Amino acid sequence: MAKALRKWPGKQGAKTLYITPGSPWENPFIESFNDKFRDECLNMHMFLNLEHAEEVIEPWRIEYNQERAHSSLDYMTPSEFAAHYRNSSRPTASLRHGNEHTPGANNQVEENTLTAVGT
Repeated sequence: MAKALRKWPGKQGAKTLYITPGSPWENPFIESFNDKFRDECLNMHMFLNLEHAEEVIEPWRIEYNQERAHSSLDYMTPSEFAAHYRNSSRPTASLRHGNEHTPGANNQVEENTLTAVGT
């Protein structure tokens, strides 16, 4: 399964960046998210099955994306940030960190961009 996951981005036309194992400073945004997700959600529950995990994780995801302000987003929620920059010429945080931006392309940001159960 891991091999299939590694091949999938290329099939979708996306590029991946290699992050050295044990080097969280190479991707501090996801490391910060992973720490919060583990401390605030995963370590607090013992999941009985996939449905139970979805019942617990989905409310946490909604709170994280729609109710919690993030310092890295100028103290906006991810949903507010996405709405604010959706029609702006200023690139979003993900585009400011080396991702390609094609002028004139449809570069919309979805409301639930950070995490989604089952994707």
